[in-house]
Amino acid sequence: MHEGSYSTLSLSIEDIYILKKDNDLYFEKLTTKQWQKLKQKFLADANEEFNNRLSYLEALLDNSSWHFFLAYKNNEIAGLAGYFEHAGFAAFCTSYVLKKYRYKGVHQGLINHRLEHILNNASVEHVIAQAYEQSRSLRNLKQFKFETVFHSDYWTIKDCSIF
Repeated sequence: MHEGSYSTLSLSIEDIYILKKDNDLYFEKLTTKQWQKLKQKFLADANEEFNNRLSYLEALLDNSSWHFFLAYKNNEIAGLAGYFEHAGFAAFCTSYVLKKYRYKGVHQGLINHRLEHILNNASVEHVIAQAYEQSRSLRNLKQFKFETVFHSDYWTIKDCSIF
């Protein structure tokens, strides 16, 4: 059964575009200790798909190739996001904004913060990301000059008895 489509996007390091900062947002590197305290808050807020993505996060926090950040809005935890760095590439990975803070600039702030972190701390030539077609995430990434380089569909098989 066809479930949907997503886009893979790319951005060259020299094309990185940083938006004006939102003074109500700030960010910090996510640690294992913080995640252990916050995990249930995110898992309770997220749907099954994001719960699956968030479940592997703890295993990646101590790996120097992975970088995860917490976003705070008005001094309250609002979301998290990360990226993986390897061989001249940075790949955005899971970002999650708590429902209470959606449509309030948190996702844009997380994109902005990751791009700033990459510019200042990584030896990267390209940044890649994926987002569902027609999603707010895709629109936000395009605001930062990401360009679509690939479209793909994803399918699920509901009846495994055919195998």
